[in-house]
Amino acid sequence: MVRIFIHVDQEEELYAVTDFFLYKAGPVAPSLHLIPGPYPIGIHAIHVGVLPCCGGDHCLVVVPQPRPIKASDRWGYVLHIFSTKTMSWTRKKAARMAPDMDERHLFFEHDKVFAVGDDALAWVDFRHGILICAKGLRVTTR
Repeated sequence: MVRIFIHVDQEEELYAVTDFFLYKAGPVAPSLHLIPGPYPIGIHAIHVGVLPCCGGDHCLVVVPQPRPIKASDRWGYVLHIFSTKTMSWTRKKAARMAPDMDERHLFFEHDKVFAVGDDALAWVDFRHGILICAKGLRVTTR
């Protein structure tokens, strides 16, 4: 995944435009495809996980975002998921976090994201633990 950040200075207004692209390398010609917006609020390149599907023909781009769970003091995640098969974004509420997790997990800083086998992603925070997302988009923390 490639992030392009452009500063625009137009008629004394300064603003930024961010686009995300998915780069695919392989035995055929490499390709670069724009991921259409709207993007999840607060998307950061280090939070984005890419999960290959269908032997690499398609993939899911997954962005976890913390959310409060109604009528409790616990936290969970909403997964923002982009599918290259449907070329659209969806959202899915993830499983609840463990009961002993508190608001410090709002500040779960993803230091690294990587694939776990063929069907899972792991976001690692060296201070707070690991967030795991399986292909069925079930999320757990360790």
